[in-house]
Amino acid sequence: MADAAAELPPALRDLAALVGLRENAARQRERSESEWSALIDLARRHRVEALLAAVVADNGIPVGAPTARRLARLRLQEHRRNIRSQAVLTEVAQAFAEANIPFLLLKGASIGERYYDEPLDRRAIDLDLLVGLDDLRAVTLLHGRGFASTGHAASIAGEPPPAYRRVAADHTLWRESDRTSLELHWRLSRNSMFPPWDGDFLFARSEPMRIGRLGLDVQVLSAPVLFAYLLCHGARHLWFRLKWLADIDRMLARLGEDECAEAAQLAGQARCGRAFHTGLALCREVLGSPLPAAHDPSQVHDGLIDAMMAALREEAIPGEHGLVSAWRTFRARLLLRDGAAYRAELLRYYLISPTDVARHGSKPIPFPLLVAAGPLLGLRRLLAKFS
Repeated sequence: MADAAAELPPALRDLAALVGLRENAARQRERSESEWSALIDLARRHRVEALLAAVVADNGIPVGAPTARRLARLRLQEHRRNIRSQAVLTEVAQAFAEANIPFLLLKGASIGERYYDEPLDRRAIDLDLLVGLDDLRAVTLLHGRGFASTGHAASIAGEPPPAYRRVAADHTLWRESDRTSLELHWRLSRNSMFPPWDGDFLFARSEPMRIGRLGLDVQVLSAPVLFAYLLCHGARHLWFRLKWLADIDRMLARLGEDECAEAAQLAGQARCGRAFHTGLALCREVLGSPLPAAHDPSQVHDGLIDAMMAALREEAIPGEHGLVSAWRTFRARLLLRDGAAYRAELLRYYLISPTDVARHGSKPIPFPLLVAAGPLLGLRRLLAKFS
């Protein structure tokens, strides 16, 4: 693993050195306008362009006028996007309060406000909210405010049917008027065993947080739970975006050793220790992040490190659309956690598409039949796409 970072393309190593929190030679090196242009394009794909702009501005890194203007423009765009998203959060929070629907803000501002010097520099694509399974009337409420179901849930008119709730973790909605994407979660992951924390567990381990610009108080995951969750989330996606590693890097700079230890304990109790400690090792390798005392190197899996480095290089989960590399990704995900229940859930993840369940799950079809029919329904969708 010691030479793992050397496998990354030089431009990606350069970008990682810049957006990490540690001082290094990369911040002193001069670059041509074409090099900066390529670096900014790479930062945009990894969703760290505002972070890159902040590093350049805050550290006095010399850049030409065209690069300076482009970085300033991208940073301003990100700030405006986050301000719009926070305005929508205020609207939704008020609507949920009036309907007596408790919710948690999972990521987004809950990370930026607590762990970034400038919260608006953190890229947030969606509003990620979590509600209890008994509060999915929130979907209908959001429909009444101009949101439409999209993605896997596009064919669902009202609340998600029971079968869909079993195979999906969230209901995605989109509002065209302000171009807002909102993911309404009832659990953290489609694989309910990774991590195996239900709504009751998460609400019991939440805490209030104020978004300073809005004066809005929201409930968020406590620091140890959030840290453990983000390490599981990144591992599930094989860390193909540098943004996720930057989140861990920023958290490591601000968390206390006791909070890191509690997070490691939570991950261990959830049998997600391998993913947790391998993610920390990857962050150390790529961004130079300091490892907490709770880090257990014996749980780091070199095969997972290799798979994660490959995903980071490709800027996508390898093989999402190819059978051979998809098999390699499946094998990597098998390594994330031990246990027959986790493996059964992972197999179901690959066999059943929430899109098919959304279309057929409201009909009186036994759930085991949906499981058996999953591959056939997927084949039918594939044939229809190319017909």
